[in-house]
Amino acid sequence: MAMGDYDLVVVGHGTRAIALARKARKLKARVGLITSVHPWDRAMIEAVIDRVRLAPNTLFPTLEALSPLEDLEGLQSSGVDVILSEEITFCDRQTLLVNLISNNLSSSSQNRRKLKSRRFVIVKDVSPPLRKIIGLNEIGYLTYDSLFKLLESSNLDALDALTILGGDSLSCAIAQLLHNLGVKVKIVSESRVLPEFDLGVARILQAHLEIQGIEILTGCLVTAVSDQKLWITTSLGTSTLDRDRGEYILLPSFNNSHDLNWAGAEIKVKDGEILLNSKLQTTNSHIYLCHQFRDIDIILKNCLFWAIATSQPEIPSALCLTIPVVASIGENEIAARLRYGKDLQILQGYEQGDNLQFSKVLYRSNGQIVGAHLVGDRAEELLASVAIIMERKLKVSELMGIEVGALSTLCQEISANLWAKNWRSFWFRLFS
Repeated sequence: MAMGDYDLVVVGHGTRAIALARKARKLKARVGLITSVHPWDRAMIEAVIDRVRLAPNTLFPTLEALSPLEDLEGLQSSGVDVILSEEITFCDRQTLLVNLISNNLSSSSQNRRKLKSRRFVIVKDVSPPLRKIIGLNEIGYLTYDSLFKLLESSNLDALDALTILGGDSLSCAIAQLLHNLGVKVKIVSESRVLPEFDLGVARILQAHLEIQGIEILTGCLVTAVSDQKLWITTSLGTSTLDRDRGEYILLPSFNNSHDLNWAGAEIKVKDGEILLNSKLQTTNSHIYLCHQFRDIDIILKNCLFWAIATSQPEIPSALCLTIPVVASIGENEIAARLRYGKDLQILQGYEQGDNLQFSKVLYRSNGQIVGAHLVGDRAEELLASVAIIMERKLKVSELMGIEVGALSTLCQEISANLWAKNWRSFWFRLFS
């Protein structure tokens, strides 16, 4: 096998790419990192939102305090070859052609370079393929990372109004943050807001955002865009929606979805998604794909040692960093009812007022929790606890020793409901 210039080349930007390159270097590998000067990825955006959501006016000081070049310089001093580039393409299965912004962090020269490596890792955020909208490319649009690059380099005077063509968790968090800073925000979604969450918590958050003054249109398919109008198709037909002059449009995606000449690298793509096996390899066994932090250890074991580590399916979970926080883990109510039928029980609680609290916990008659959907300031605490319970397949009866915290109250209520149901069932069988 040809060794090439490196043992491992990481292609991508953000915290996962830096963490992967740093960990590979600690394993004594020859590592190259091809990245951007502005490494905005989902993890970094969510970290900023979480830090400033209770105090939106601290957004710009927080952005100014971030210094991605310091992380890259530290990485380079540790022995990683940091290469800044915006244009990358595969020449063949083990060769990259890179148009350099600079061949080191202090140079401004422009040139091209071919890189050979035993293994490559592509680090990218999961985002849906961009649907074609007539006129969108002509007027331009923002993605998540380009929006934060705009905020990083200017102030809110350049962003008076924003239309978001999607209603996922990150879009809702950004919409609320910018609305609290005085930006006129509108959400236009093809289905509903928070499609990855249970319908009950999605409706609660939508109502909360609309009360705050954020306009939300659901069930709308945007087919064309011009300087002054959006053409929207619904079940009632096609209508137009006026745009403010200079209003920005945000698509719920990242700029890291561009084609790196997958065909040249013999990587197969289906429906806009790169095909992967359980080892996180593409159809080119020399190239891996990293979506999440938990993928890093598996990829490094397979890249630098024997390729035998496999990715195990995890319990689906999601967190929306709005105010209030929305958290979800496990199955939603519809999927759970289809799977468990009459064996499914639901514990639901709702507290209105300034401190909004909502919880929907799905559990079976044997005390096994199969899903939890939460809204409020206790959502993150309960999400972490329920995740451990579900991962270890614990039953409520095994947790009754817990005496403090929100988890204790939850377990006691589920236990009481199960006891009452079993007692009623006993008497019904006795006298039937």
